[in-house]
Amino acid sequence: MSITQETFLTGQNIDFIEAMYQRWLDDPGSVDGSWAELFAANGGTGRPLIIDGLKLKAPTNGNGARISATAAPAATAESIDLQSKVDQTVFSFRLRGHLLSQLDPLGAQRNPLEHFSDVGMVSAAHFSEAELRSVVASQEAFDEPHVTVRQVMERMRRTYSTHIGVEYINMLDSDRRRWLMRRMEHSENRTDFTLEEQRRILLKLTRAETFETTIHTKFQAAKRFSAEGGESMLPMLEAMLEVGGALGVREVVIGMPHRGRLNVLANICNKPADDFPAQWDPKLGIHVT
Repeated sequence: MSITQETFLTGQNIDFIEAMYQRWLDDPGSVDGSWAELFAANGGTGRPLIIDGLKLKAPTNGNGARISATAAPAATAESIDLQSKVDQTVFSFRLRGHLLSQLDPLGAQRNPLEHFSDVGMVSAAHFSEAELRSVVASQEAFDEPHVTVRQVMERMRRTYSTHIGVEYINMLDSDRRRWLMRRMEHSENRTDFTLEEQRRILLKLTRAETFETTIHTKFQAAKRFSAEGGESMLPMLEAMLEVGGALGVREVVIGMPHRGRLNVLANICNKPADDFPAQWDPKLGIHVT
């Protein structure tokens, strides 16, 4: 039986590899020796097609002109190793961080991650206290070009491994992938709602829940296509329609599944609630077309 040797040179790692390659092209001494040897074997031919959040921005002077790599102080071996360590951990969060997210409302534990590439996500001892205080490239997770390792790790964890799981790194469109990455990481997948917005969301959720409870109580045999457990869809749809209207959207076609369709008709499309009972109970003497 032939044994296929595993390799990290795969399509899933393309952003990470090409970012490292670009870094090596800018300054061969800025990457780990193993990477430098790999890239040198290629003869330095070709240029990266995709540069994701791992590429260090080239330093510029006060006039915006790029400063050559020789003008910058040489990186130490320790700092190169640490940056590579951070790079790999950041990429792991972007690729597999959703596997750590806590999605079960009852707090059920998920299967542990035991792959060697996940150690930076799951092990608190992966970075020493001194390394956590060290300053590294921010990987575009911050507006600042350089932040501490602790800031990077905390942002990655809050973005990808709390109560929202995001799996997007396999998207083929690199522009969309980078747009999502920046929006999610800079906001840590959170929105600061105003008090008025919070009240509107609560009102929409309350109406959705009341609609389901009323139908279940009064018309137990009716096919109501319940939205129970998915009521958050209602304020989400409302927000999408409002933002879309502000952006110039003139028509929206909603391809609804069975689940939640009546709730959407009542609370999004504003179909009168009095119309629904007549469709379930003809004895009411109300005819709706």
